[in-house]
Amino acid sequence: MDEKAAKQILDKLTEMNKDMQKGFAEVKSNLDDMKERLTPLKEKQQKNYDLLVKVNEQLIERNKKLNS
Repeated sequence: MDEKAAKQILDKLTEMNKDMQKGFAEVKSNLDDMKERLTPLKEKQQKNYDLLVKVNEQLIERNKKLNS
């Protein structure tokens, strides 16, 4: 392989590496954004679950009182 061909290959690999780094940075940014948006949803989901558990407990207690 001559020096010119080796330099062309090296240049192409360098360009591809830069493109991949840019792509990875973009993917990481998208994942960070998604994670940021999911955090409040998880918190709401936990609050809803806690509320359902509380309501269920109250219904069980009321049911016990009615059946007593």
